[in-house]
Amino acid sequence: MHRLTTFAAGLLMTLAFTGGCSDGDKAGACYTGSDPMATWSIVPARCGENGCDGEFLNWSVTGDASVVSLVTSAPGEHSVELYFVEDATTVTLEVTLPDATALPFAEGDHVRATVSFDSPWWTEESAAVYDLNGRVLLSMGSGSLTADSPPATCAASQRECGSIGYPTRYICHPDFSVDSQAPCESIRQGQSAVLSYNGTTYKRYLSTSYVYTSFECTDIPPGWTTSLTVKLP
Repeated sequence: MHRLTTFAAGLLMTLAFTGGCSDGDKAGACYTGSDPMATWSIVPARCGENGCDGEFLNWSVTGDASVVSLVTSAPGEHSVELYFVEDATTVTLEVTLPDATALPFAEGDHVRATVSFDSPWWTEESAAVYDLNGRVLLSMGSGSLTADSPPATCAASQRECGSIGYPTRYICHPDFSVDSQAPCESIRQGQSAVLSYNGTTYKRYLSTSYVYTSFECTDIPPGWTTSLTVKLP
């Protein structure tokens, strides 16, 4: 359970940032990648066609779960229905993975899982599925992002509430939470990384990762990140 707890707590965390740019960086702090990206959404059972009601904006569930349905409508396009035994609640994960990647679990499997929604002014959400030994099989998260030294060299990338930059993030193999020898790789928004360690291989997609370098609003997060991690065969 230690691996489950520590990795779930770090789904939206950045382990480190670099504020500057190396000579080999394609376009300094403004560079974003163009790797094929994973997309996902989390659909709790009690959300209808018009979205979730107010009581659902801050909610989480963690525990033993069953994969009651796994439908692959096209290569890489998966709909997973999880039933949380103790809470008697159902959550559906809609996941699209590039390269026709299959999910590392099957319908009927017993897993451990966690799903969380948190809404200060905006909604942060995350989900993770683990095997019964606590090893990460699939995780995804979207939420606010800050950096101690946000990139300052970005050419004008203007939004309604200020200018943004794209900091480097050190994306790590999930085992890093319990073993500092596990590998990490430095990537930016729009890039992915394949990380192998101790016989397990993961692909991590960083579809969104930016911070405001100048800030003119008070009711939005200082940055945003969206990512997905999947265990490969």
